[in-house]
Amino acid sequence: MKDHLYESYLKCLCEWIPYSRKHFYYLPDHPGLACYGTGFDMWGIQTVQKAFSAYAVLASDPNTDESATGKTRKELLEDAKALLRYILRTHIDGDIACNDNYNWGHNWLASVGTERMMHGVDCLWNELTLEDHALLRKVLISESDWLLKEYPVKAGLVEFNRPESNLWNGAIMQRTALYYPDAPNAERYREKALRFFANGLSMEQDAASMDMYDGKRICDLFEGANFFRSFALGHHKYMNVGYIIVSLSQIAMLHYAYKSRGLKAPEILYRHLQDAWELVKLFTFPDGRLYRPGGDNRVRYCYCQDYALLTWIFMGDLNNEPDCAAWEYQWIEKVKEE
Repeated sequence: MKDHLYESYLKCLCEWIPYSRKHFYYLPDHPGLACYGTGFDMWGIQTVQKAFSAYAVLASDPNTDESATGKTRKELLEDAKALLRYILRTHIDGDIACNDNYNWGHNWLASVGTERMMHGVDCLWNELTLEDHALLRKVLISESDWLLKEYPVKAGLVEFNRPESNLWNGAIMQRTALYYPDAPNAERYREKALRFFANGLSMEQDAASMDMYDGKRICDLFEGANFFRSFALGHHKYMNVGYIIVSLSQIAMLHYAYKSRGLKAPEILYRHLQDAWELVKLFTFPDGRLYRPGGDNRVRYCYCQDYALLTWIFMGDLNNEPDCAAWEYQWIEKVKEE
């Protein structure tokens, strides 16, 4: 089944490329930079980041079907690098603005799009120029410094309910320290990342927990509970299984960043993971659809649902659970059909 799933992912991604060309363009005033969509700040730059990672994956995979993409892998590589350069140079510490004359970065949303494109960066790591690497380092350190100095760690059952954002903020800081251990604030990134992680899948009883993770007591890192004792999540003020999935997918991304390097992520990253997963399984139909009160289960309304794919891969890998591959297969078949 794993081979079939891989082929399905590759086929879907390859067939997306011709469609994507309707919205892909090189910037006439900035040779070598490309954009997908509006190229605006906030959500616009996230769209570019997602397109970049898709192009990067296909450019790096020797099994990419060039007849389906309509592009050679070499062309996809150049397009991917052009998208990445647009992303890096339009950052708040970059030298040009986004297409709406604003710059992205240094806000609650900046880390998530960056973290979710980093598998694409890893795919192209050896293809990037020294200038590309310098820009990447500058952006990651800039975002981590801002989180370190300006962004407080908060959590709450209703107000300040931030499981997923605490996890992605901790992840980008931990990743920056992983990539650049010589960064001036690398150790401080790691320390604050632990606090973000401790307040990701957090519960009320953590306030008194003397459990030790990565040399720190949970009670000393605790800021608030995001999950009820039942492990229900009141995100957007309703029981939100979709955002539990988003949270678990953020753990998965950092897990694989470490695993691909033969390293282990901080152990606190996995605290309460199994508790959350057990609840998610109860909210998953046999065909892989999430039971989402307040949501929408159409394939094209894919936010939250698509993060289940990564979560299933992760938990299947971690727990060797047979249901994960079956759910993954069923959902991909739905995506292919639509």
